Amino acid sequence: MSATPNDPIASLEAAIAALEAQRPLLGDATIELATAPLRQQLAALLEKTRVSSSLAGERKFVTVMFADMLALRHSPKKSTQSRCAA
Repeated sequence: MSATPNDPIASLEAAIAALEAQRPLLGDATIELATAPLRQQLAALLEKTRVSSSLAGERKFVTVMFADMLALRHSPKKSTQSRCAA
């Protein structure tokens, strides 16, 4: 997998792999220290990608109700009572 500027996951994986290749030269402590923040960023990006892909295409039905409250407030009580009695 080649790293591209438009793919931060591939870029982080490539950076981690490049550092891991230098483990014999630099030592375990140095590589662990250098890769820890990269691994955290990678985990965060992978989680964000997983969450957004699991929600993709999810649809829910909603009910929207409208009421003309102004007309109800200004209507005479007599006509309201007659409507209720009918």
